[in-house]
Amino acid sequence: MSVPTVAFTTPPSYGARLASLLALKGFNPISSPTLIVQPTPSTISALKPYLSPPPSLDLFSAIAFPSRTAITALSAAAADINHPLLSPHGDAFIIAALGKDAELMDDNFVHKLSSNPNRVRILVPPTATPSGLVEALGDGRNRRVLCPVPVVVGWLSLMWSRIFSEIWRPSVGFRLGLMRTRRGGPDRGALSKWWRGLRRERWMRWCSRALRRWRAY
Repeated sequence: MSVPTVAFTTPPSYGARLASLLALKGFNPISSPTLIVQPTPSTISALKPYLSPPPSLDLFSAIAFPSRTAITALSAAAADINHPLLSPHGDAFIIAALGKDAELMDDNFVHKLSSNPNRVRILVPPTATPSGLVEALGDGRNRRVLCPVPVVVGWLSLMWSRIFSEIWRPSVGFRLGLMRTRRGGPDRGALSKWWRGLRRERWMRWCSRALRRWRAY
């Protein structure tokens, strides 16, 4: 019995977990990412001025992370900063992420933000969508929210702007291009090979059925 194949276009940052889950369910996973989102030296450099005074994260009330890559990019930008990014005193500072992305906001991440972990509040909306994140943030009350969004390369600009426009709607949002998003992926050839094989297999089955009908006739 042949193993069913599932091809998926998830970005690499999520693809490994999806592939392992599919394999556990008995599928043959083929990854062919159509999007690649990753930090670059230039985007990380653009973030660093907002991690050290002046200005600093104390100018904001929250950070809304739209992806795992945004969290890892901020961690990379803060890696060589020797002091906490927030003062230990002040109003609660919200760090928000979607779904399992919040796993990256562990104790080490929180302590990097502030020496007073009680000041940092982790927010994970019940619905892992930009709209769910907006609803979880609540009334804006003129707060400033830092939202590390991708710098889009190519035809996806309109799509990303529509998705992330919801994140800073309830507050005074500050968009910062922290990652680059581009098309394509290293495994597109695997998907093409699988598709050619599938078409060949279907063609052979059709020929076999046609031959049986001809013989029966």
